[in-house]
Amino acid sequence: PRGPPEDAASEVLVPFAGEPVRRVAHRPAGSVVADPAGGWIADFGQVVAGRVRLTVRGAAAGDLITLEHTETLDGDGRWFVNIDGINKDQRDEYVSAGAPVEEWEPEFTFHGFRYVRVRGTAGLEPGDVTAVVLSSDLPATGTLRLSDPRLDRLHRNVVWSQRGNFLSVPTDCPQRERAGWTGDIQVFAPAATNNAMVAPFLTRWLDNLRADQDEQGRIPIVSPRSPYDDELTSGAKGFGSIVACAGWSDAIAIVPWTLWERYGDRRVLAENLDAMLRWVEYQGGAAAQVPERLSGVELTPEQAARQALLYNAGEHFGDWLTPSTMEGRPLHEAIGIAPRLTAEIVAPMFQAHTLTLVARAAGVLGRNDLARELHERARRVREAFAAEYVDEQGRLPVALQGPYVLALAFGMVQSSQRPLLLGHLVDLIAARGGRLDTGFLSTPYLLDVLWDAGRADLARQLLRQDRQPSWLYAVDHGATTIWEHWDAVAPDGAVRPVSLNHYALGCVDDVLYRRIAGIRATAPGFRSVVIEPDLTGGLDHAEASILSPYGRIAVAWTVDGDTATVHVDVPHGVDAVFGGSTLPPGTHDLRVAL
Repeated sequence: PRGPPEDAASEVLVPFAGEPVRRVAHRPAGSVVADPAGGWIADFGQVVAGRVRLTVRGAAAGDLITLEHTETLDGDGRWFVNIDGINKDQRDEYVSAGAPVEEWEPEFTFHGFRYVRVRGTAGLEPGDVTAVVLSSDLPATGTLRLSDPRLDRLHRNVVWSQRGNFLSVPTDCPQRERAGWTGDIQVFAPAATNNAMVAPFLTRWLDNLRADQDEQGRIPIVSPRSPYDDELTSGAKGFGSIVACAGWSDAIAIVPWTLWERYGDRRVLAENLDAMLRWVEYQGGAAAQVPERLSGVELTPEQAARQALLYNAGEHFGDWLTPSTMEGRPLHEAIGIAPRLTAEIVAPMFQAHTLTLVARAAGVLGRNDLARELHERARRVREAFAAEYVDEQGRLPVALQGPYVLALAFGMVQSSQRPLLLGHLVDLIAARGGRLDTGFLSTPYLLDVLWDAGRADLARQLLRQDRQPSWLYAVDHGATTIWEHWDAVAPDGAVRPVSLNHYALGCVDDVLYRRIAGIRATAPGFRSVVIEPDLTGGLDHAEASILSPYGRIAVAWTVDGDTATVHVDVPHGVDAVFGGSTLPPGTHDLRVAL
């Protein structure tokens, strides 16, 4: 393996901090069947990250036994490799010592799988194979149970994907890249904080992210970043050349701000503020470039001034994997469409959002002059964006849901124009048959934008939609984790060769806690909360708890006809409001007329 340069200073090495990776669960095989192609297929009933502990009986010395791992079978129940390619075969080999009974578990490896195919043995029983689940051993801090079994399964799928991808670093998937993609964790961080104590885990990862920031201030799209990544991007073209980009690199501001909001510890802002500032300065410098479509075009003085403020040039992933841009196209062709359509307008929206977050962080840390300066820069970026990209009817240049969601979520237009943008968003949802069409960066904000605009009815419709693309489509088609693509399994059962364990689209779990169960923080660290369960949203009952820095906050509610019973536990130190009334610390049983 490649080592550090000879002149590398030893002080760059720091000890590991936080919870170690451990065996956190064991799952026996639910069934073992003979594979017509040879060997035995064991089903553990759940997609996990980990490895298999195997018991071998009666093998001769030197017999080669192989274990192949996959997350799914094909539509006909036959062996199917959903992750393929160089160094992605997920194959382990064991050479028997010839003892009557041997037990073996590989070390220094892990896989993403639900099924394992064992070859080289005369037979295999369910008790001979056990899935050993590996994860960073993070304490569970939240609970959520919903009366709708499909929404309840969705939540459990999120938890399993978080467990499988919080493995030393926050990875995108446990079987293909296994990399710390910055975009994935910035969209999922709020949901992650509900389910487990992630503050030490993500704080350690942020240490890595700051170490990976380059001299220009660029935050990489993957961290930890290696010399191999540098080799890949040097001389590459297209997406392969991207070192930093909008929505991914903004994790340097979004993740610390999320941790501050959920845990109330200012140290995470203090530790990352300088890196945040270097990133927004890079964005400001890169704004001098104009988008390719304007290259060689003579701009008016007003347009030139606007363009000089906007970080909207260069290569970006944009609203990655927007569903309508993927449909009916081969994957290798489809993935480039959403970036071409959305990158130019998505990038400056994240620029404005990050400037605002950094301004708020500066304010929390008492750097008020800096906060005012950054807020003013954010205001100018928003003003330039609205003048450049929003017409008098509130239309954006691209008729896709995602850019409208982000424009509303990030306050990119004046309040007078918000109803116009909302109307276009609602029309776009209707044009898709009441289905979502948001990409990687906009999906986390979709339901909240609708809820806050008074369209909770439409947000509920999208949440409980069961036609693809939707969260419940995946549940109805057997998902036990969160898929990378909405259409990983076709309606006829055909399986695409994509990851079935990406937590990013599980960002909706935060909505389940806040909007459905009804625990919503209104001050950092849950110092104050609003208890506002969705009593008229169609569920019969729900219960949730979150372990705040002040103690356990819990709500449990049941709807019976035109009344509801709501049980609330408020720890000391937390100011809670329910129905406009303050709840003192303690236990409360409330009756509500609907």
